[in-house]
Amino acid sequence: MILFYQFTPYILPILATAILSAALAVYAWRHRTVPGACTFAALELCTTLLALFAAAGIAATTGAGKILWYKLEAHVTALAAPAVLYFAIDYTVPNKWLTRRNILLIAILPILAASIMATNDLHHLFWIRLWFDESVRIERGIWGNILSSGLFLFPLSAVLVTFRYFLQTSRPYRMQALLLLIAMALPPSAFSFQQMELNLVASFDPFVLAAGINGLLCAIAIYRFGMLSIIPIGRDMAMERMTSGMVTLDQDNRIVDLNPAARQLLALSQASIGQSARGALAHRPDLIRLIDQATNASAEITVRQANQAQFYQVLCSALVDPRGFNLGRLLLFHDVTEQKQAQANLVEQQRVMAMLEERERLARELHDTLVQSTASIRMQAETAAALLDRAETVAVHTALARIADAAQDMHLDLREYLFGAPSSLTQENFFDALRGYLAQFAQRWSLAVQLHVSPELEKQGLGANRQAQLTRIIQEALINVRKHALARNVEIYLERIAESQVQMVVQDDGRGFDPSALAAMETGGFGTRAMRGRAQAIGGTFEIQSAPNKGTRIIIQFPWEK
Repeated sequence: MILFYQFTPYILPILATAILSAALAVYAWRHRTVPGACTFAALELCTTLLALFAAAGIAATTGAGKILWYKLEAHVTALAAPAVLYFAIDYTVPNKWLTRRNILLIAILPILAASIMATNDLHHLFWIRLWFDESVRIERGIWGNILSSGLFLFPLSAVLVTFRYFLQTSRPYRMQALLLLIAMALPPSAFSFQQMELNLVASFDPFVLAAGINGLLCAIAIYRFGMLSIIPIGRDMAMERMTSGMVTLDQDNRIVDLNPAARQLLALSQASIGQSARGALAHRPDLIRLIDQATNASAEITVRQANQAQFYQVLCSALVDPRGFNLGRLLLFHDVTEQKQAQANLVEQQRVMAMLEERERLARELHDTLVQSTASIRMQAETAAALLDRAETVAVHTALARIADAAQDMHLDLREYLFGAPSSLTQENFFDALRGYLAQFAQRWSLAVQLHVSPELEKQGLGANRQAQLTRIIQEALINVRKHALARNVEIYLERIAESQVQMVVQDDGRGFDPSALAAMETGGFGTRAMRGRAQAIGGTFEIQSAPNKGTRIIIQFPWEK
């Protein structure tokens, strides 16, 4: 078949449509990771072929040529009809309806139509005959009418899907959705005119003309309203009624959605949608810093509402679709005010309990000393009064001297308990502070006191709670040495004896005692109950080893915790 062509100005708008559609197809393919971009590229490719075939049919000068290009145009139209529906579904409800099964079901009818058209010369089921009479005329067969009506359902369904999307969107999607709705409505309108063989524009295929306007509207939606860059995020009643604030940002950190809770929390209006987050949240520099972080992050912010401070935990997470495309980020605001108040109350309760426990321990430790000392002072005072009644002045002076000695001992004990120990909990180096305390104690009481710490513990430390308890145990042990042991040398050892076990030994070279009499001696002021209680408070054990004239060893073993 020899075909002849002649240039006519009527092909220029159609060629412009082909160029525009091809450009949109290339643009969409370059953004193919965006939901709806691949199906939009396929749709625009079909539109490009449709426009080229239509232009060739207009330029053809023979009836056979015009009929040939009409058939090719009909084939592309059959394939373009489902492409419109594919795009509408893929863009408005991504990853939901357009499953592999649904794609195959939708493709059955257009593939059947194209196959029957391609073999029409064998059976004439689609077209009974085609001829040229100033334009291409057709007489459809029964299958032509059935399949044409079926293909019409695809663009009509696309219009319904797009209309549903239009009703659910908010700014800045509303203009996108409106342009898309008009673009989707043009093909079925033109399809209707084509099937009824009505052509309101002479020398133009109405379907091709509608496709050109469709491409122009899509171009405006893309380049003016960011159709393939601002990704629509579905909003439903659940989001609207959420008590937690939610803000959605796109790839360029523009606010694309926020629920009522976020608007109230951040003092924003609906007009903030579409604005840069940096500009809209300029009054919240803490949120700007969170948004500027490249990775997922969280922060705690404080918001004052009705003269009350509200605390919110803000989670900033990436929005990534199943295909790996980064849609933007989501800011979720969770009210943690009650948790913060409960935490503050718990900390205060723990502080009060710790203070009461320390007072109770101190009271137990001082109890024996104070009871013994006050009892001795009372006894000596009663004796002095009796001697004074009998005018035994020498004996009175002796009793008063004993009272003074007892008061001095009690004074020294109290000073040792209250002011003698280092402030271990605030010292940067516990062992340096302890060595300083031991040096002062040794100088005051003319004792040789040595501290031996293994290098591992010296480097890693013991933990604040263990340091505080060990300080009081050492203090009590040294008081017992000073008052009862008559020792000249005291050795203190701290070392790791197992993977997670530490041992402290306090030993002296004093007169010692019989451990079997320990229970009776506790009431005499050795304070072993207090030391045992402190050892148990850090999960440890307490043991005393002693014998008459053999000195005394106090052994504490406890789990290590830095």
